[in-house]
Amino acid sequence: AGLRYVPALVPLLGAAVQTYHMNRALGDNPYMDELFHIRQTKAYCAGRFRTWDPKITTPPGLYLLVAAATRVHNLTLGTTFADGPCSLTEARWINTVLFVFCLPITLWLIKDLRPCENESKKDDDKRQEGNDGPLKTIVHSCCLMVYPPFFLFCSMYYTDVGSVLAVLVSYLLLRRGCSVISALFGILALLFRQTNAVWLCFIAADHILSKYESGLLTQKSNLQPETLRPTEMSNLPKALFHLIAAVFHNLFSLLKYLLPHVLVVAGFILAVCINGSVALGDKENHQLTPHVAQMLYFAGSTVAFQSVWSIRTLKGGTDEFRSRWKHAQVSTVFKWIFIGILCSLAVLFITWRFTVVHPFLLADNRHYTFYIWKRILNGLNGRGRYLLAPGYVLAFYVLQKQMCESRIMQSRLRQLLLFGAVAVVLIPSPLFEFRYFITPFFMFYIHCCPEKNAVSGMLQLLLSTAICGAVFLVFLLKPFQWVDGTLARFMW
Repeated sequence: AGLRYVPALVPLLGAAVQTYHMNRALGDNPYMDELFHIRQTKAYCAGRFRTWDPKITTPPGLYLLVAAATRVHNLTLGTTFADGPCSLTEARWINTVLFVFCLPITLWLIKDLRPCENESKKDDDKRQEGNDGPLKTIVHSCCLMVYPPFFLFCSMYYTDVGSVLAVLVSYLLLRRGCSVISALFGILALLFRQTNAVWLCFIAADHILSKYESGLLTQKSNLQPETLRPTEMSNLPKALFHLIAAVFHNLFSLLKYLLPHVLVVAGFILAVCINGSVALGDKENHQLTPHVAQMLYFAGSTVAFQSVWSIRTLKGGTDEFRSRWKHAQVSTVFKWIFIGILCSLAVLFITWRFTVVHPFLLADNRHYTFYIWKRILNGLNGRGRYLLAPGYVLAFYVLQKQMCESRIMQSRLRQLLLFGAVAVVLIPSPLFEFRYFITPFFMFYIHCCPEKNAVSGMLQLLLSTAICGAVFLVFLLKPFQWVDGTLARFMW
């Protein structure tokens, strides 16, 4: 049974090797945003808590955590790293430790959600799966850990790993009935990144929705299953009406349990009002802008990175379409064609009216997004992004089908909740950057497990690991001179 945990060695050993070589290559020299992060951390290590770098846009959670961890390490062991206390090499290793903690938290969350999947399995499906279920869950968790835009930053001093960990822990604790401790980790999540306020709202809404689906919020025992867990879009308005009515009917008891989360989010909103902006610093370059095209980039990149899962989903969708095509009426065929055309026109409109080109995207050729924009999205004299419209529609179809194949996400209410949370997180951001997709990616795939068995999961794990390895090798072995004369490297 212990052999099922062998796949976990892939992300854990990979992260350790990557961090070791990252520190060998860079040493205590910060790369890009590490400069601001480590400078602020060293100020806290020196006790200068009133010092703040105006270029930093996120709260000081990472710096406080690393400063405290460094102090505990030095007092406990009586030693410091070769580069001194609060060194960048030490900070990178602490970030890697946070990455290690992400794996069991992700695994426990998926196991909490997976019983909902198991309940829906037929007996013959369970017999066919055999002992493959636990292994599949472990492999699935590992696949999330080696999501390429996430894995590189486990070896750099960035806020992404700590942000994801705090959100996942908060989610897990609330699902297990620890409301107050969950809210405390919610505060920590907000201290890493402001957009985590949306995920705290999602976590609270998920709790309410779970209560509603189990019938605990309504006294009407004759409600149809489609009212509690609507699987058809036509039943969504009725389900929404009953959900809202149930929430108002049980408002006091819900607020009593979720009061810690309400206070945390309310405090965040108050802080934003006092600050005058979501961003703490560099506000002129981080203005909220309606950038709906971010949803297209997220869907397209997610399907591309998880191509093994995507191909399996597309194959299942193609087989289903063929079987339905044989018995479809002419009116049904025209309905499918009309929906496809309508979706493509919507994507074209979003691309035309809601594509934002941030100055950072055009100026910084150290990021892969610079080349994606220059050679693909803005290629063919600006027509490239329009030619991708059918691909975006297909990507959304894949993600939608993966949600429908996961029992807990078959409810249109849950799909609306998850899609809405991802949209609120991504759309206001004017900058196209893969790091912004990390938490939405995790929240999507802890609910959706598209691999049919452990074999397809292992194939996806190998593909993602290969991409991570290639990206890191390019980072290490292909440096180039930037415009200011410094050594630059390619990264997400």
